[in-house]
This record gives sequence, C-alpha cells and structure tokens, in this order.
Amino acid sequence: MRPLLATAAFFAGITSAFWQGITVKIVPHSGSRVLNFRMNVLSLIFMSAVFGMLAFSIYYLAVGSHEQEQVLNERSRELESAQASLDIVLNELSELAGRSSSLQASMGSTMQALIGLDGSSAGFEQSSGLIELIRANPADGSSIPEIEELKKLSAVLAGAVEPLRRIDGVLSSHAEILTNIPNGWPLIGGRGRVTFEFGPHIHPFTGQWYLHQGFDIADTPGVPIVASANGRVIAAGYDQYNHGWNVIIQHNYGFRTRYSHLRRLNVSEGQIVEQGQQIGTLGSSGLSTGPHLHFEVHLGENVIDPVPFLKISNQFDRRTSRSRPTGPGSP
Repeated sequence: MRPLLATAAFFAGITSAFWQGITVKIVPHSGSRVLNFRMNVLSLIFMSAVFGMLAFSIYYLAVGSHEQEQVLNERSRELESAQASLDIVLNELSELAGRSSSLQASMGSTMQALIGLDGSSAGFEQSSGLIELIRANPADGSSIPEIEELKKLSAVLAGAVEPLRRIDGVLSSHAEILTNIPNGWPLIGGRGRVTFEFGPHIHPFTGQWYLHQGFDIADTPGVPIVASANGRVIAAGYDQYNHGWNVIIQHNYGFRTRYSHLRRLNVSEGQIVEQGQQIGTLGSSGLSTGPHLHFEVHLGENVIDPVPFLKISNQFDRRTSRSRPTGPGSP
C-alpha cells in the first residue's frame, strides 16, 4: 500500500511542477515599465516545441530551395545544349535538302541509262522543292515543325531506296556477267603488244594464207598469264605439233578460252579458276617464232574473234596487217 501511495505522490508532484507558474520579466534599458509574463512549465515546453519546428521548417525550406535552384540551373544548361544541337541538325538538314535536287537529277539519268526507267516514276517526285519543305510551316499547327520536316525528308529518302536497289541489282548482274565471259586481258597488268589478230594471214612457216584462229600478244618470257574469265580447267598439257604447253578453260554461256605456247603451267585439269588468276607463264613452246601468247576464244563448236570481248574492258593498239610479221608472235 505504501509503494502505491509513494508512486501516486511522485506523479502528483510532477504534475504540480508542470502546472506551476513561471514569471518572465522584460526590463527595458530605457527605464520604462517592466513587462511581466506569467506561464506554466507545460506552456513553455509547448512554445519551445513550436518555435523549434518553425526554425527547422525554415532551414529545410532554405536548403530545398537551394537544391531546386541548382536543378533548375542544370536543366537550363541542358536545354541550351539541346537547342544548340537542334540548330546543328537543322543546318545539316538544310544542306542535305540542298543536295537533293542534284541527287534527283543524277538518279533519274542513271536509272534511264541503266534500265530505261524514268527516275520521276520511281518515287523521286516527292523530292522536288526540299529546301522549301524545310522552311515551310507544318499542316497541323499543333505539331512541331522540325519533326514534320524530318518526316517529309524521310519519306523522300525512302522513295530513293527502291531505285537504288534496282541499280545495285543491274550493276551486280553486269559485274557477274563480266567475270564469266572472256573479256579480261590474258597477260597480267595489261602487259604485252599485239602482234597477230584473228583472221586470214600468211603462215610464217609455210608462206601460205591461212586462218589465224587466235590473238597473239608478245612480251618477255616468264610474264604471268592469267585467266580471262571465271571457269574450270578442262585441259592442261603439251602439244608438240602446234600449241606447246597450253591450257583450255571452260566458262559459262558456252565459252572456252585457250592459252598456248606457255613456258610453265600453274594449273591442272579440273581446277576451278577465277578471272585474273595466274594459270601459267609466257613462253615460246610448240610451233612458235618467239615468246608470245596465242589466245583463242571458242563459243560452242566455233572459234570466234577475241577482239570484241577484249575491247569490253581493255584498250590496246590494233594490228590489222595481213602480211608476214617481222617479229615474234605467231602463229
């Protein structure tokens, strides 16, 4: 019973202390009337808590305002940088638009020359007046002008894709054909001089007229001989009565080429070769008056003049004389 009474007395004392009055006096230096304020301890604690919260709030708002100012400054710098980048993009876009007219003209002429198409029908009609497009106002006032112009330019460039693909297809087919027909010069690096061409000539050994069935190119012995087109070697050996060391290559479209009077062979029968690949070296083997290459082109069962094919990719001095030659390079 006594402990309970003591506890009750303790709490009663504390409560009494909280409610006990405190007098605060303010004495001015001027000697005017002294101001007295009377409050209890509980009120003083409450007022202190209120002032403390106000001070903390002011401090928090000050710190937060400083951080917000830093964020705003950073965003402002980023916005300025983005604006500068946008200006650069717009300048480049204007330059690109300025080049579009020449692109249109070049593409149209190229399409017409290669595949007989009118460039204006391949999607280029959209590209007229691109400079005006860049500077024009968008149809929808709520849209961003730069985005609208980018969309228009994108549409123009998209229209150019298909013609470019068609040109690429034509050029690829053209390049593939040229590697499969005998138009490559048979001496490496375009070397040699023409001594005999296809057609009737006086035979250097018999003195009689005969049909020279090839194209003779003279040069220094040992110069590399290369394949005139892609193909497969169907014969590689020695013919002592005429061609000496010689190679025959089968090409696409029924073409065959023969390389005669070689000094040395670099390929064997059945081997696949590519245009420009070395197949031997220039010599004077077989029935020959000097070091030269005798080059023949066959189409099916017929031997034909190599000149129209060689002229596709090469320039060379012609030899049209039908008389007996004065130098090496026959028959």
